[in-house]
Amino acid sequence: MRVVTLHPTNKLPSIVRSDERDKLLSERLTQDIEDGLLTRRPVDKVWIEARRQYAAIPKRPVRETPIPNAPNIEVPVGAILADDIYAQATDTLFTASPLLTVRSVNEAWIDHAKAFQGWVNWLVANELNLRDAANTAILDVTQLGTGFYYVPFVEETRKTKVHEVTHRHPRIFPMSPEDVILPSGSRGEIQRDRFVGLRFWYTKGELEERAKLRGWNIEGVQQTAQLDMVRMQHEARAGLRTGDQLWRLVYEIVEVYCYFDYDGDGLDEDLLVTFDRNSRKILAVQFNPYDTRPLEIARYQLRPHLPYGIGIMEMVQPFQEEVTELHCATILNVLLANARMWVANHNEIPETIEIYPSKVVKVNGDVNTALKELKMSEVYPSAFQAQTMGLSLAERRVGTSGQAGMAAKGGSRTPGVTALSLLQQVNRRFAPAFADMREATGGAVRQAVWRIAERVKSGDKQVSQHIIDVLGSEDGEMVLDILRTDDFERAIAIEFTASTASINREADRQNALLLVNMLGQYYMQSAALVEKAADPNTPESVRAVLAEIAKKGTEMMDRTIRTFEQVRDPRAFLVNATGMIEQAGAEAAAQVQAAVMQQLVAAQGGAGGMPGQPQAPPLPAPGFAGVA
Repeated sequence: MRVVTLHPTNKLPSIVRSDERDKLLSERLTQDIEDGLLTRRPVDKVWIEARRQYAAIPKRPVRETPIPNAPNIEVPVGAILADDIYAQATDTLFTASPLLTVRSVNEAWIDHAKAFQGWVNWLVANELNLRDAANTAILDVTQLGTGFYYVPFVEETRKTKVHEVTHRHPRIFPMSPEDVILPSGSRGEIQRDRFVGLRFWYTKGELEERAKLRGWNIEGVQQTAQLDMVRMQHEARAGLRTGDQLWRLVYEIVEVYCYFDYDGDGLDEDLLVTFDRNSRKILAVQFNPYDTRPLEIARYQLRPHLPYGIGIMEMVQPFQEEVTELHCATILNVLLANARMWVANHNEIPETIEIYPSKVVKVNGDVNTALKELKMSEVYPSAFQAQTMGLSLAERRVGTSGQAGMAAKGGSRTPGVTALSLLQQVNRRFAPAFADMREATGGAVRQAVWRIAERVKSGDKQVSQHIIDVLGSEDGEMVLDILRTDDFERAIAIEFTASTASINREADRQNALLLVNMLGQYYMQSAALVEKAADPNTPESVRAVLAEIAKKGTEMMDRTIRTFEQVRDPRAFLVNATGMIEQAGAEAAAQVQAAVMQQLVAAQGGAGGMPGQPQAPPLPAPGFAGVA
């Protein structure tokens, strides 16, 4: 089965192409792409070294100092810490239920948001490939410092005897950082950079299939002559290195989202250009079919005003090198401390003698002076302390402080308060990195929803019918109503349910029970205020105080429940007690007025007055307010 990206083409104005404008565009793209790759070369070296250290492959194949064939073991300090943070991130993101929360931004869309929640849950579980993409992208973030999501609309096809389209849907792909090309001087704002290039490696069959479906002109394209060094080293570290001839069978195609004045009117157009890097040939040019570039970026530790982040492997590189040197020296020290040298009198012991248990060695003269044992070394405890200190510094740099210190204590018991304090320190240090990963992953889901909205707006009946088939006619139509709006983000918001790195199922359940109790008290107090305001005997001045109390209480409850991670839309849980009190006051005044009128009619009937003849109204009953 093959997956082919399908960019929307409906309702896009066509571009009148010319050889002259294509030549200028090709020269511009060639310069920008080559400059971007050249500028990134130092970062490529950092990524190559990070992956070597993660795989715990020694920097030198053989260690010849301080003795030949000395112990040569790479201590994977960075891998240990990266895997720890990676596990925390994935567990925090994907443990919450539901995985994503859809809430209405406008009260008019509350019912639509509930239907949309079911649609998003189905998308995540069945179509988006979110978990697999996040597993790889978050691993790139923790190891290398930068991860990317690519979110196109794809068509899955299976070719047997006939060409069969099996499914069409948005899908989330993790993009290798080395295959995302950013301009030199980029500040990391990928939606505003003058260009963003997404590099793909296609075989001849894949290239021809895409050319047929997307209208590419592939005449004159050339197979790649130079493979990407980051990718090559990555495969080599994993033991998957293949011959160079395999790389010569693929084509290096770059899809470039760029700003370029193609028509020469002085204004840059927002374009999507399909470009063959080897032949420098433009395969296709069109206006950008998306409102936003279909790419999301996540970084572990930001480099201010630069596009690529700092990963855990780069953070702990000096500490891993230090611990590795100390560890190898410690192993050698232990080996030497358990080995012996022998000193013998000349001509008394043969030079090729082998010594083993129960061996009888015959010597001339005194045995105590003929053969003597010498120690080669002593065990130095400071080496172990130095390694522990290096590990502790590495943990502090990454944000997992305290684990090395607790491990060094052996079997000593750590008090619960101390352990909780250490966990809170980890969460605070990890919070910025986790927030970036959470936003990027949530952004990838929003991009997938945008892909569907683009298809719905372009009149793709197959996509619309698919939504109705999944949700039913009623909920499906409500989802389609949102997707057809000009800006559905003004109607609903989609975000990950897990909002911080400290989420825990048991703690989450306890917070939910606390929230239920707080809201129960709030509802009872609001009902009591409304009931008091509805009493006709309540003076208007007291009713005004009740309305003010209800207003202040609702505001306080709004600020309080916002602190709970489960609550994204407080307005869905709060009641308009002030409006209810005003309505109850109006109803009470109407009741008083009706009672007065009844008394007036009764008084007129008892006095035998003629209809239309004015009569003096009776005095109101004590306690009735609002009657003069």
